Amino acid sequence: MGEIRVKVMLTNTFDEELHRQRKLAKKKIRTYEADAMVDTGAVRSVIPTPIAATSASWGTRPIPISQSSK
Repeated sequence: MGEIRVKVMLTNTFDEELHRQRKLAKKKIRTYEADAMVDTGAVRSVIPTPIAATSASWGTRPIPISQSSK
């Protein structure tokens, strides 16, 4: 069984909205391109902390790991 990898482009949704409102130039929209591993059974995406830290505000929020599995 092999890995499935794809190239993904993460885009700051706040920047996109500002661009739609003509408050931000298209070239100022913050993006990040990366190779990602696909988990076909996943219901959520995970962005590693070092990547998330490259932008001050990606429009993401940390989700605590559930303690109910203990």
